[in-house]
Amino acid sequence: AEEVAALRTAARFDAEGLYLKLEGIAAQADKLRLFEPPALETAEPEIADSATVQEKLEAGIKRAWAKLSSYIVLQKRDQQYQRLIAPEQEASLRYSVRLMFEQAELALLAGNQTLYQRALTKAADWLEEYYVLDESTGRLVTQVRELSQQSVVSQVPDISGSLRSLKLYVEADNARRRTAS
Repeated sequence: AEEVAALRTAARFDAEGLYLKLEGIAAQADKLRLFEPPALETAEPEIADSATVQEKLEAGIKRAWAKLSSYIVLQKRDQQYQRLIAPEQEASLRYSVRLMFEQAELALLAGNQTLYQRALTKAADWLEEYYVLDESTGRLVTQVRELSQQSVVSQVPDISGSLRSLKLYVEADNARRRTAS
């Protein structure tokens, strides 16, 4: 009776619901935009046909400076560095993030807490690192980090005493039936 009561009061772990949440988040992650570097646009100074040699020289210097400036990019050290990926690597990145979510799903089904947390933490890190940090990405990263803290190990009370008693009862009943026949 104690073990039956313990089973009834044990927290019901909703693995199916958590699995479906992970599946939904992975589908949302597939729709996110990857980070793209800002495009540099340089305006070409116009040179009038009636310009003097001095004006042509100044325009040439401005063009040379604009060309040189396009090769050099200055960034402040207090800005966070955003990794850039080549366009041909975009599919690989999206596939890798999807695999991280699938790894978390498999860890959930296996009850492996460490692997589950590691996969979701890595997925959240990659979402922050490679994707555009807008409102939808921020919400998704927050959801992933919250899910990574959830326990995936189901706590089942020990009912071995009842199982031993049931086994003894079945053996005694079988022995009684054999002697009655």
